[in-house]
Amino acid sequence: MTSQYRHGEIVDITIRARVEEVCHHGFADGHELKFTYTAPSGTPFGNGVVYDAPSVTIVRVTPADGEPQPGDLWKDRDGQTWFCARHLPDFENKADLEGANEDGWRPVLVPINVGPYGSSPMRPEQVNREHGPLVLAHRPAQPAAGLDWTWDNEDNPRTCTDPSGKVWDLTAKYRDGDGLLWHWAGGFSRAGGDGPMRPLMSRDDWSQADVQITDIPGPLTPVGELPQSSTDDGGAA
Repeated sequence: MTSQYRHGEIVDITIRARVEEVCHHGFADGHELKFTYTAPSGTPFGNGVVYDAPSVTIVRVTPADGEPQPGDLWKDRDGQTWFCARHLPDFENKADLEGANEDGWRPVLVPINVGPYGSSPMRPEQVNREHGPLVLAHRPAQPAAGLDWTWDNEDNPRTCTDPSGKVWDLTAKYRDGDGLLWHWAGGFSRAGGDGPMRPLMSRDDWSQADVQITDIPGPLTPVGELPQSSTDDGGAA
């Protein structure tokens, strides 16, 4: 049983108590159940919950700061840091697949101390139950809701514009912060399934493909236009 709870947490509470009275408040307001139970000292309490009473069981459901999201850092009650990552489950394992979203992943919390003398990655709800209350320590900045990248031509785009107004040439190659070359992969996708629409990029050596442009280590520097395909009107490259 933990020593404290945070304002705003959502919890499930089970109480084994003595019913004292049921008050009827009409169809709209339902019924009020008045009850008593005994605290560790033997003192009877009513109309409330003492969470460390032996007759009360509380199961944490959601931290006060909301559901963990990939990229988050969380602190448990002992000050240990947990990183929220995407777990890609075994689709043939029903237990592992439980809780996965439509994009095929579910969140998992990874402790900073792992191994025989540390903790193991767990589902957020398990960490919250066993090590809570969880406190959000850091969440990466999220783009403003509803601000998508846009492009000049829906059928055959050659440029796109990010939410800040910067125009990107989709016919150009880009050199990333590590000196590696990237080019537009020919598509767009939404961040996290419901975030802003962004261009997908591929490495020139095809070691990485369909990476959102914002996930490439920057700064990205244009280095020239892509050669035209031999099937284009402009002829061979």
